Amino acid sequence: MIAVIVASLMLVLALASSAWAECAWVLWQKTDDVRTSAALWKLIEATSLERDCRRMALQTAAATRKALGNLQYTVTPSSDPAIFSAAKGDSVDVHAFKCLPDTIDPRGAKGK
Repeated sequence: MIAVIVASLMLVLALASSAWAECAWVLWQKTDDVRTSAALWKLIEATSLERDCRRMALQTAAATRKALGNLQYTVTPSSDPAIFSAAKGDSVDVHAFKCLPDTIDPRGAKGK
């Protein structure tokens, strides 16, 4: 009888800890206008695994570069490949794609 109770408690604890450890990963896009110092965060998509989010970040960065058309791009070799600069005339935008846990909102705390 005691063995059944102990086994049941262990099962409940295992299920509770695995559910607690799960979290979603959110892909965010941050665009900085270097000229005006304005920053804009945009939620792109959420996934259950961090590696899927990182893969999506690279794909989204590549698609964004393509969609921006014929601009000059700079990807710093030492930086994350999901970060790049796009220059058009005197305007330079820095695009960064970040994967963060769903508990973190990079836009900061919301006011009342």
